Amino acid sequence: MFSLLVFAALARSGSTSQSTSTPPNYDDPDTPEILTCSNNPPGPLRPLTHLTTCSPLIDDIKAPEIEGLVPWSYQPWCTPPNDANSKLCAFTVSSLRGGQGMSIVTTPTVAANIANNLQDPDISWLERERGERLAADPTKPYIIKQVPGKGLGVIATRPIPEDTVIMVGLPLMMQITDSRKWPTRKVFETLQHASMRLPMAEKQRLLNMAHKGKGYIVDDIMKTNTFQVTVDRVEHSGLYPEIARINHACKPNCYVRYSPRTLAVEAVVYKDIAEGEELSLSYIPMNFLTAQRKEFLENWGFNCTCSLCTDKEASHHSDHNRQRIQEVLESLDYPDNQTHEKVKAAIMEVEDLVKQEALEGQLGDFNSIVAELYLDMGDFKLAREHGEVALKMLRKYAGFDNVRTDAAVEFLEKLRKRETERK
Repeated sequence: MFSLLVFAALARSGSTSQSTSTPPNYDDPDTPEILTCSNNPPGPLRPLTHLTTCSPLIDDIKAPEIEGLVPWSYQPWCTPPNDANSKLCAFTVSSLRGGQGMSIVTTPTVAANIANNLQDPDISWLERERGERLAADPTKPYIIKQVPGKGLGVIATRPIPEDTVIMVGLPLMMQITDSRKWPTRKVFETLQHASMRLPMAEKQRLLNMAHKGKGYIVDDIMKTNTFQVTVDRVEHSGLYPEIARINHACKPNCYVRYSPRTLAVEAVVYKDIAEGEELSLSYIPMNFLTAQRKEFLENWGFNCTCSLCTDKEASHHSDHNRQRIQEVLESLDYPDNQTHEKVKAAIMEVEDLVKQEALEGQLGDFNSIVAELYLDMGDFKLAREHGEVALKMLRKYAGFDNVRTDAAVEFLEKLRKRETERK
């Protein structure tokens, strides 16, 4: 399973800038069938100032009692409750927003909390909110073909400039990541029901995906081709067939960003791509050291042969730079280093190292850290300056409605209130 956090969140140990809202838990027997939802629903009036009603819980027992299963096309298939009284269910939509079908293997809680989002066929409200369309380059400047030593890959058919959205995909299958709570046999059985309920075209597309030939085929396909995403703030693996054709590189020329509200993944050009060049993504967080990358990539059964992995001198230099970035971040935890002079020096050093390592996508998280630090120091002007940079960078690299982007918005609102109180 690929990690969507190709630009893994940077953090100093004392940083606490994250959202703390908790979605309702429908699996709790004391929870009523209809609850107030912690997330605002989709629609042109978002953000709302009040909480709204979530969809009711649906499982294999309750489904016959509920009038209409929208957005689900079938009554869910569920395992018996585990020791924690939680079921694992297969939910299917025959046509997601008028397009392909999708199945998700998850809990009734998650399914209920995302149902409103899946019902909305028109995402123009989100496009207006984020200021750009959720759409790929209509000229489709690439082809998918065999690449020596790699199987299928994606090759540019013309020069493609930085920031071009190459692909936009919706999931074909999704599966809750931590399925250890249920017996393996039951997990496979749920995956089987999820795959069999897909429309015939999507079912065939699923079975045509690459796999290692080990164990149950649908489980094998999911482990080989999926991205790590969050659904209702719970980790899931998501299968995006076309985007999964893009091969790995430790210094890629593309990155992916994910929208939790729409479940869409975008593949975006990170650096200008030449005609004939292969498009690449990092399947692992880009700030990993050589040994960490090697260990993670072995999970997919291959050794990376890029220059960053095979050139010992380059690997050593890169590891030194990446370790130094972390050392600088950790040094900012110490009060003696929280002076304007030392913080400015740290900013300059990290920005230089980030540029050397082509990790510009990390700058959103870095500026979030610096903004919090300046706020702690009482410098509201510099806190706002870095907070606004953080928001801009996180919207670009993490996604408009990513949880880290939401945290940056929340920080600026907190800062605004502090500024008002000071006056």
